[in-house]
Amino acid sequence: MITFDIVIVGGGIVGVSSAYYLARKGYRVALLDQYDIPNEWSSSGDHAQIFRYTYGKDVFYTELAARSLVLWKEFQKEVREDLYLGAGVMDLADGDKSYPEACLKSLTQMKLSGQKIESAEMKERFRILSPRAARRAVFHPDGGILWAQRAVAAYTRASARRRAVISPSTRVAAVVRSKEGISQIRDGRGRVWKGNTYLFATGPWTKELFPKERLPLAVTRQQLLYFRPPMNQGRFRPGHCPVVINMARGYYVLPVHIHGFMKIGTYRKGPKAKPGQGSKEITPQFERACRDFLKEVIPDLYGFTESEGRICHHTHTPDGDFILDRLPRCPNAFVATGFSGNSFSFGPWVGSALTEWISTGKTELNLSRFRASRFKR
Repeated sequence: MITFDIVIVGGGIVGVSSAYYLARKGYRVALLDQYDIPNEWSSSGDHAQIFRYTYGKDVFYTELAARSLVLWKEFQKEVREDLYLGAGVMDLADGDKSYPEACLKSLTQMKLSGQKIESAEMKERFRILSPRAARRAVFHPDGGILWAQRAVAAYTRASARRRAVISPSTRVAAVVRSKEGISQIRDGRGRVWKGNTYLFATGPWTKELFPKERLPLAVTRQQLLYFRPPMNQGRFRPGHCPVVINMARGYYVLPVHIHGFMKIGTYRKGPKAKPGQGSKEITPQFERACRDFLKEVIPDLYGFTESEGRICHHTHTPDGDFILDRLPRCPNAFVATGFSGNSFSFGPWVGSALTEWISTGKTELNLSRFRASRFKR
């Protein structure tokens, strides 16, 4: 049995970025995941994820996104691999215009690029959009796409180069506690993983792993749809087609990005579900709703025939904020969860902030907003 400085459970973007930053500081790190790293069942296992600066009036999240993009660019330069594509993000104002205006105000406050676009200019600039798409929009060019599976794999390799031990297909069977906190982890094959400190970035499995902690987490089943444009595919590639978001309607659309496919999904919470392997089938109702949205906003996409569904799971807190905290009654263990599908954009920042906290006992930014204890109040 080897004793590590840090044992991390969870090989999504938060787990692998934490492993990288900790190993870079010289810590002996072990990273465990019950599946492959990356794997299609985690929320980090998709081909691509949206990166955006815009979170309405919540300028704190805009600041975190800006910090994250700096880290994304630094990391991709180090590994010499394209992980981020600045395709631009178009936030449509549908009915209630307060959300896009709040987005623009946050961008301005943080001195980030962004502009309000009226309907006529929007149609002229991006000819794929319907004149009925929205009366106005906010466009920010630094938004775009993160290559998710590629990024998780890159962080994993970079961690291994710094001698982190990467152990996929390792299911946690027991978390053993002592008076001082967690003393060891036993996996499904009877092996013991012992660390001075533990980090659980276990996403939708967090509640199952720590049922007695009563963390207020809800897991939802989220449907995604990949589809090929029925014609003139080049018009829907980055440069001609931005990432399109309509927060009022709850939908987002990514341009062509993988084998000629685009992606549409929803920010609305799906039904409650248990995480894990299962059916990848989406419902006919979801497909119809996606087609109806496309018919309104990007009508040339409405008639797609080639498509493939995908399921992922999101972990939500009651107030929508993350949980970044010490595990209750475990001073040597940290938990990072409850990202509501937003973990990927913020992954490098979360990993670097946790590394800072573990190594120095404090962080540059005040993380009290993310404490689990806020729910007890």
